[in-house]
Amino acid sequence: MHAARIQLLQRMPIFGGIRDDILGFLLELSPVVRIPKDGFFFREDDEGQSMFVLEEGRVAVLKRWQSGDCLLRTLERGDCFGEMALLDLGPRSASVRAVEDCAAIELSAASLYQLYKKGSSGGRVGKLMG
Repeated sequence: MHAARIQLLQRMPIFGGIRDDILGFLLELSPVVRIPKDGFFFREDDEGQSMFVLEEGRVAVLKRWQSGDCLLRTLERGDCFGEMALLDLGPRSASVRAVEDCAAIELSAASLYQLYKKGSSGGRVGKLMG
């Protein structure tokens, strides 16, 4: 399963050129979150500390508008969401609800920082690209 998760991440432009052992290190720090159908990964305005890579299922990205929620997009296996929380450090700009039972890899700011620390200290991570 670890190899499948590494391949899933490598299909994403942000992780595509990163070595397998580096992604393996990151995955050791990243739990898999399971959300049942109609459950929320997070809601608009929640504090954000992580992004998610969808491993199983489908989710709806929803934005509050007038008196309800407006569907912005549906995401599937291999798509990521919540990454803005790692860039702007602001509250979540939309909600993400499971359309079916889902599993997603949670990549936190803390785990990405640990990856950075390993690389900058010349530890086993060292050079990121293959």
